[in-house]
Order: sequence, then C-alpha cells, then structure tokens
Amino acid sequence: MVTLENIYKTYCPGKPEQVQALGGVDLQLNAGELVAITGPSGSGKSTLLHILSGLETPEKGTYLLNGVDMLALKDRQRCKVRNQEIGIILQDFGLMDGESVLTNAMLPLLIRGTSRKVARRRAEDALKRLGLGDVATKNVSRLSGGQRQRVAIARALAQGCKIILADEPTGNLDTLNTENIVTILKELAHTDGCSVIIVTHDPAVAAQADTVLKMKDGRWAQVI
Repeated sequence: MVTLENIYKTYCPGKPEQVQALGGVDLQLNAGELVAITGPSGSGKSTLLHILSGLETPEKGTYLLNGVDMLALKDRQRCKVRNQEIGIILQDFGLMDGESVLTNAMLPLLIRGTSRKVARRRAEDALKRLGLGDVATKNVSRLSGGQRQRVAIARALAQGCKIILADEPTGNLDTLNTENIVTILKELAHTDGCSVIIVTHDPAVAAQADTVLKMKDGRWAQVI
C-alpha cells in the first residue's frame, strides 16, 4: 500500500535555524497492518505523517501510494488522492463545531462530489458501526472526547479510505476511551484490511500494534 524510500525533509534550509526533520527514512506499510510510531517530541513523527498524508513534500526521496508516485503529483492531484484514499484522525479531532455529527461524517464525501443521498447513507452506516447512530443529529460540541474521536474515525470509515493516519488519537482520552479507540483501529486493520499508522507517546497503545517503529532525530532508532 505505502512505500517510502530515503525520505529527507528539512525546514528553513540554508538558514541558521535549519532543522532536518527527516534524514533518510524508509517505510513499507501493507494492507491489514497496524503500525505504531513512537519517539520523543521533535523526532520527526508528525513530519512523517504530514508527508504520508500529502500535506507536505520532502526535498528528496520516493513516496508510492498504491503504485502512484505521490511526489510527481501537483497539489490539486494530491488533494484528490488524500480525499479518496487517506483518512486522517487528529488528536484535536478536526471536527466542525456548530455542525451535527452526521454532517461532520458526510463532509469529505460531499467535497468529493458524492451525492448527498449516498454520502448520508455511508455516513450513517459508519456512525452506527461505531455506536454513534443515536447521536447523529447532535452538535459535535455536545459530545464527550471519546465520542468526538469516534466521529473522526467514522468520517474516515465513511470515505472508504484504506489508509488511516492517526496522530495521537488517544492523547486527550481517558483509559476506557483509549482502549475503545485502539480496538476500533485494530479492527479497521485486521478486519477491514486497512493500513493503519498511529503516532503515539503511549507505550500501552503502541504495544497493541503489529509493528512498533521508534524515531529519534529524524531516523528510525528501533523496530519492535
């Protein structure tokens, strides 16, 4: 599903404040695999996730997504691939306050051009699967942290994405909600065949992944 080879990313190149965020990173991610990426703050984890999502581009390296050269695409083309292929789950949920749960789950599909009828059906199915069917009409601002995170996951599920990128998805949650979210992400990988990457500082979350990759100073320090 995903191949990274020799990825380099430098911020402020040629300036005194230059920082090399990634220094020659390789990654192979297969369908049905759950990978956790750990490491201290500033080690390059979020930068790697941004490159995988197409939000940033490296100055050197290869990124293939289902055989497509992502770095050869124009910005508009990468946006289209991201909308159709990649589900992004953020620590702060990335939801639209003031809108309903259902609207939030439908939004990427509507942006894609999916008919409202189909988008609604797919969003409702995803919400029901995640135990949110009874709150579909509620404003997301009225939900608990665990519920809001499940809405973010339902949004990715409704998109039909086969690649899920989760940046500290349990960072703001209590123990019970953390366990629930990790169980859902494991199910998406092992049952639905998605490729799932979790960036986390939580050793207990990382321990449930198929593979744990530890970053340090923009490189892989350890593979478990």
